[in-house]
Amino acid sequence: MSQPNNVRLTACLLLSGLLAAGCASSAVERAEVQRYSGGIEKLVLMDPWLDIIDSNTGNALPANDPKDAELRTLLLSSLGSELATRPRARSGTSEFTANAHPSFDVARMYRDIRVQSGEARDEQLLKLREWNASRGASHLLFCRYRVYVGPGGLWDPTSGVIKSNSSRTLLECHLYDLEADKVTWSHAVQSRTAKNGAKSALAELVPRLFAAF
Repeated sequence: MSQPNNVRLTACLLLSGLLAAGCASSAVERAEVQRYSGGIEKLVLMDPWLDIIDSNTGNALPANDPKDAELRTLLLSSLGSELATRPRARSGTSEFTANAHPSFDVARMYRDIRVQSGEARDEQLLKLREWNASRGASHLLFCRYRVYVGPGGLWDPTSGVIKSNSSRTLLECHLYDLEADKVTWSHAVQSRTAKNGAKSALAELVPRLFAAF
């Protein structure tokens, strides 16, 4: 006869554990972003890139629309303008266009460095140092803007399930220390914005991205 009580007790304990875990997760999400406390002698803003992604499949979508080109241009100018207001980055900040060095694929190197826990491989370091020889940068800033395209919110009358809009934008940056040969600071911010609002979202996202810089 005591089995139902044991079942109820186990269920209560599991529920308490899940609630506690949920509270802990929320606390982490609300925690203040860790500020970058290191020194920067000269920062180079690498040419940022734009990814248009299907939010349902995770696959990349073509980004060859004229509006996508406008968004890329706005992304670069917004990042540069915001960095110019930051005392830490103001001195020596410059821009870089990947096409100026055909053998230097910034986007691919960025992805590789991320996969390798923030550290570059020997051949990547060689390219970085070769590229940086005439620039004298101490840090490189990699930025990426991901625009997730998905269906709008809907209600399924059969199941009663309400699905929210899956479109969103995610802006991230990674600060690479050339002396330490690794990423020393990263931050990302996002907004529940559809693709047609990706340009206007930058006005909010870029200041938030560098709020802890």
